[in-house]
Amino acid sequence: MRLIPRHHTSGIQARVPTLAERLKLHDPHLYAHSVRVSGLTVAFAAHLGFSPRDQRLLAQAAMLHDVGKLRIAASLLQKPTALDEQEWKLIHAHPALGRSLLEDEGITESVVLDVVQNHHERLDGTGYPAGISGTQVSEATRVITLCDVFAAMTETRHYGKPYTWQDALARMATKRTRLDLQFLHYFAGMVAAMHAPGLGQRSSVVAGPLHHKR
Repeated sequence: MRLIPRHHTSGIQARVPTLAERLKLHDPHLYAHSVRVSGLTVAFAAHLGFSPRDQRLLAQAAMLHDVGKLRIAASLLQKPTALDEQEWKLIHAHPALGRSLLEDEGITESVVLDVVQNHHERLDGTGYPAGISGTQVSEATRVITLCDVFAAMTETRHYGKPYTWQDALARMATKRTRLDLQFLHYFAGMVAAMHAPGLGQRSSVVAGPLHHKR
């Protein structure tokens, strides 16, 4: 199965820089997070054996995964204190807002729209906005969700201290019903190798890349 059909063409590549610049102007932290998730995603996709073409598509989807936050006030995104119930409802609306924004921009790439709408969904149905579960959560979304969760846990944020990469992976491993454990196995091995060369070869979380034939 391919992420991108052979016949498919998309104008998304020309739109990503403009949307990225809008993210940067709206909230520099949001932009920095998106860049980091995109970088982790392309590295992970390569580690998994995705084709270069699919690596680019996943990187673009990752860069835009939080684009819906452009339609949420920066003051709310940067609020240093706890959010109230109404504010959380606004934050939880960003996946749907993101899909709507991309459609308004003329972006029709199904993989990107799926990632933007579903990157907060979880395999056990506890995510949002729709509470989908299992195979309803696409492979592309599962890959980018791991990168998003890891990046969020290990970044310095105004509402808390970051976890170390080891603690972040350990905490992710406890989410056994929510995250894709097979992908997490490979992701943990990649991260260990990136942060501590040699550890990857000794760690039980590591295996060779999954060779997706695309």
